[in-house]
Amino acid sequence: MIARSRQTLVNGLLVASVFATTFFYRFNTLGGALGGFTNDEFGYLARGRQIQSGELPFRDFNDPGWILTDTLSGAAQWLGGYNLRSEALLTIGMLSLGAAITFVLARRAAGSTLAALLALVVHIALDARHYNYPKIALYAAGLALAWAYVDWPRRGRLAALAPEAVTRSFPLQQADVGLTGAALLVSGPRARAGLAIAESLFARRPHGLPLEWVARDFLATLYPRPWDDLIVSQAAAQRVDPLLFTAIVREESRFDPDATSPAAAQGLTQLVLPTARRLARSAGLPEVGLAELRLPALSVTLGAAYLAELGQRFQGEPTAIAAAYNAGEDQTALWMRTCLSSDPEELLAKIGFGETRSYVTRVLEARNAYRLLAAAP
Repeated sequence: MIARSRQTLVNGLLVASVFATTFFYRFNTLGGALGGFTNDEFGYLARGRQIQSGELPFRDFNDPGWILTDTLSGAAQWLGGYNLRSEALLTIGMLSLGAAITFVLARRAAGSTLAALLALVVHIALDARHYNYPKIALYAAGLALAWAYVDWPRRGRLAALAPEAVTRSFPLQQADVGLTGAALLVSGPRARAGLAIAESLFARRPHGLPLEWVARDFLATLYPRPWDDLIVSQAAAQRVDPLLFTAIVREESRFDPDATSPAAAQGLTQLVLPTARRLARSAGLPEVGLAELRLPALSVTLGAAYLAELGQRFQGEPTAIAAAYNAGEDQTALWMRTCLSSDPEELLAKIGFGETRSYVTRVLEARNAYRLLAAAP
């Protein structure tokens, strides 16, 4: 995640540099006294002025580009005054925006920064006339949006399909194809179904294979983070371990906000109504009902608050916290009193409920997997 954020920052700085470089070049090639302009710019200024006074000078025009150009000129004058300088900054800014988008599209298409820079040089060398800036900027933005739309179905639309449809299209008999289907599901609202597919594939691994040896893409599908922003923000607010919290949500609900247990626990964090109401009162929130517990924001908020309570009682020890989340605080305290040391392994061995022992083992394994994924470059 850190590596992805760093790459996003680098890409953003690169695009900003392209915009700034193009802007500098265009501004310095306007000519003396803005001599690169034509009479059209004076027309834009005049009609922009009319728009500011409430008139609609383009009502009889049949070219939609004039409407955009005149409206933008009016906005530029409102910001920078009635002068050619505001028109120059608007024009050059839009041409530079078109160049930056062209760079992004070329880099993505070619997979090469060098090829994108060559495309940018060609774009600038064409020296488009200044009054064409709406067409250039709109065409570039339109291409970018079209590309985003073409990309979106690969994940968004397929992930919204019923799990049965994904299973038919990505059969488990072909492990790599089945993993693709699982990855599509865990990235959307069907995370529970995606996890079931991923775990079915993972069960075929050699017994005892360490998580460190599992391919990162497979591990990320097996341990996804579909509600990451919400979970991380509430974990930070309550000062609890976000990886442990994510692992507990994964084990409790499989990231399904509509999950319901036989004990009537609800939502992502699987809280029962009495516990949820107590936590809501402590947080100064309105009275909650069963339906509200299925709201992801509320469920995660209350779950983080409960995890913080458990952390305070059990000194932040993950094994004890996970055990208490599953079997209750008093039962966990009883098991801890039978321990002769503070070793988490001893506590795990002293847990008297087989279901809770398995639950804690899975939570700790998930926490370790999330730690491995967070540390991966």
